[in-house]
Amino acid sequence: MDVMTKVAEILSDFGRRHEQKLKDNLSSTGANNTGTLRDSIKFNVQILGESASIKIDMADYGEFVHRGREAGSFPPVDEIRQWVIDRGLTMDRNEIGQNLSLEQEQNSLTYLIGRKIEREGIQERPFIEDLPSDEIKRELIDTLGKELKEDIINSLNIN
Repeated sequence: MDVMTKVAEILSDFGRRHEQKLKDNLSSTGANNTGTLRDSIKFNVQILGESASIKIDMADYGEFVHRGREAGSFPPVDEIRQWVIDRGLTMDRNEIGQNLSLEQEQNSLTYLIGRKIEREGIQERPFIEDLPSDEIKRELIDTLGKELKEDIINSLNIN
């Protein structure tokens, strides 16, 4: 096995552990309503020649869950509308006194939720743990060093 393949394996293992940690953190904040954000969290390892990197991907609105959103501007409605649909939210027809279609109800709810966010903002629910970069580097270097050392010894013993 070549060095970069081994590096990719080690980084993938590291990414899986930290991906799970982010998902657990999100669940503990109570902000995991539909599971969409949780399911979108992925660590991706990229190997380009002699370089390797880890990238964290997640749904765009993850930043707003993590950092919150200040009041003052109307939020993008697409994500809110999808959230309304995913949750199966409807309006109480007795209260509104109208016979609205499901789509009209969803549009109305989307607008009302957006207006509330515009007025009040969104409370932050931090779930992305800031891991000290020195700690990450040390863990990766220790693991890579140990694994690569074993590979070198094994390759010398074979020859």
